[in-house]
Amino acid sequence: MSPRFLHCVALCLLGVGYMGAIVTQNPRYQVTRMGKPVTLSCSQDLNHDVMYWYQQKLSQAPKLLFYYYDQDFNNETDTSDNFQPSRPNPSVLWVSTHQAWGTPQCISVPAASTQ
Repeated sequence: MSPRFLHCVALCLLGVGYMGAIVTQNPRYQVTRMGKPVTLSCSQDLNHDVMYWYQQKLSQAPKLLFYYYDQDFNNETDTSDNFQPSRPNPSVLWVSTHQAWGTPQCISVPAASTQ
C-alpha cells in the first residue's frame, strides 16, 4: 500500500475498569490519507469518572495522551496541535484531529475507570 496512506487501527477494550465497563470506540478502525481530518468517539456504559486516551505507534509502547476526570481535562503530552478532545457527558469522549497522524501506523486506545 502506498506510504501516502495512513493506517490507523482503533482497538476497543471490553471489560475495562474495576466494575467491568464496556468501552466502545466508533469507528472501530479508520483508514485515511495523511492530512485528512479524523474524529473518533469512545463511549462507556457505566459513567465512570475517568476516561483515558492512549496512542500506540508501530513497535512502541502505548502512550497516555490525555484523560478526563469528570469534566476536568488533563493533558499528559503536548498534543494541543494534533488532538481536540471533548467529553460532552460522563459516558462519551470525542477526539478530533485536523489532520491524520504523521506516523505510518498507529493504534488509538480508549479506556475508562472509576478513579
